[in-house]
Amino acid sequence: MALGNLADLEELEPTPGRPDPLTLYHKGIASAKTYYRDEHIYPYMYLAGYHCRNRNVREALQAWADTATVIQDYNYCREDEEIYKEFFEVANDVIPNLLKEAASLLEAGEERPGEQTQGPQSQGSALQDPECFAHLLRFYDGICKWEEGSPTPVLHVGWATFLVQSLGRFEGQVRQKVRIVSRESEAAEAEEPWGEEAREGRRRGPRRESKPEEPPPPKKPALDKGPGTGQGAIPGPPRKPSGTVPSTTRGPDGGSAAPVPPPAASPPPEGPVLTFQSEKMKGMKELLVATKINSSAIKLQLTAQSQVQMKKQKVSTPSDYTLSFLKRQRKGL
Repeated sequence: MALGNLADLEELEPTPGRPDPLTLYHKGIASAKTYYRDEHIYPYMYLAGYHCRNRNVREALQAWADTATVIQDYNYCREDEEIYKEFFEVANDVIPNLLKEAASLLEAGEERPGEQTQGPQSQGSALQDPECFAHLLRFYDGICKWEEGSPTPVLHVGWATFLVQSLGRFEGQVRQKVRIVSRESEAAEAEEPWGEEAREGRRRGPRRESKPEEPPPPKKPALDKGPGTGQGAIPGPPRKPSGTVPSTTRGPDGGSAAPVPPPAASPPPEGPVLTFQSEKMKGMKELLVATKINSSAIKLQLTAQSQVQMKKQKVSTPSDYTLSFLKRQRKGL
């Protein structure tokens, strides 16, 4: 935070011989990662504020998304009121106004296509950049993950209204360039050492329990055995040898022609690939990239109460003062 404050002062009144503000902001982030296990949001908030003041839309959205990535490892509680206010202002005031200004510049550029936009990147062109849309989704994904398992809900209809407004700034063809994937639930459960009971409680589908007293069902006899292996056995077609053998085409004279080359690998995705961590955003992934925005469905999904159960932990000893609902240990102030 000290480096962030110093960078803000250097932006207002530069000191000869000292690093520029952007260098100081990144030094603060590097320090938080090195010495504080990347547990603080304010180094990213400082960087996002700098880019917002300089109308660097893509960089600002990326810094805010990184901020939400940090907070998603915690649960929200009443002690986080100041942090909540920071995120509320960013999501419901700063980002909508920044995108609104970008939309105005984009419309002005379409009306006057001959004029050149000053600066390294046009602010209006940010709305045509799939990376900007991906950062916006990652920002909300972190906040939704922050809410999961918390004793107090975070998101309400006010958040949903401005989310729909921000989504509408991006055209459907831009939003569809972002490929959204979700982490498989089984893989996520295997990574979390919370015990079998906690994992079973988070599963939505019916449990399949095996009964040890019942013998396993007999295996079906194979139908492709060779001749002479049993009475009444129907010999199947000869099996191909194991391994991958390139297919060949037969020429007109009966001989074998050159092997057919394997099909070319599929080209990489055109836009960015985004992995959702929160259950709410996973449920909305089709709505977010649809051609038309279904505002009612998005508002209903975002403001719904989180169905993810709180993770079970071991019983705390009398000397352990860790709050039971935290996702990880919070550093005291």
